[in-house]
Amino acid sequence: MKSNIFKIGLLAAAAALVICLAGCNGSEGKSEDGAAATGTPEAAAPEAPAQTYLVGETVETDLARLTLDQSSLAIAITSSMRIGANAPSPIEQNYYLPVDYDASESGQKVAEKGHAFVCVEFTVENLDRADKIIGSSRYLSSARYDGNEYKAVHEGPTKSINTVYGLSFNNTSGHFYINTDKTRSNTVAPGETETVRAIIDIPVEVEDLSSPFEVTFALPTSSGETESFTYTVNQ
Repeated sequence: MKSNIFKIGLLAAAAALVICLAGCNGSEGKSEDGAAATGTPEAAAPEAPAQTYLVGETVETDLARLTLDQSSLAIAITSSMRIGANAPSPIEQNYYLPVDYDASESGQKVAEKGHAFVCVEFTVENLDRADKIIGSSRYLSSARYDGNEYKAVHEGPTKSINTVYGLSFNNTSGHFYINTDKTRSNTVAPGETETVRAIIDIPVEVEDLSSPFEVTFALPTSSGETESFTYTVNQ
């Protein structure tokens, strides 16, 4: 009799042990919400790429609205312009726009060997309540080609030597400057626009003028800071 009771006790203990182990195995590797735990942290989600814009698109802050009208790589640009009572408006001429290189043509500005021009034409509208000087270098920030960035604004005490602002044209008054550095520009009243043509001379021999590149502008804000906007070209 005692032997049978002892055997029953052993069987009960064994059954309890099996239930315990099954319970442990059933809960191991589970999180509090019942999901399987891998034992390794989840990989962080990749950061979204910075927003970029295309030629013809418009960007703005609370003080300025800008449209990149056209942009291209060039070896030569038109450097001559008709001026006079019967001449077309400067903005209607091809002044400071890309042109096929012709060594016999005197009305061209040509990049040296080992260099190329990043050409831009952009229009800025003054959204402030006061007159603004839409100086070219206050907006054009840099160009990026083949992974390298080229600043449009010289950060020292002298003017930029690699950026020339060929034309600053007030679309309301018709007043304009040509071949300016960053110290000369039109005063633009609230709601008025100014169109600017400029080049950044980059130290690169560009074999394919249809190669992709980027142009970045820095627009002012009422907080005293600037906000940057990047355009992709030939992508």
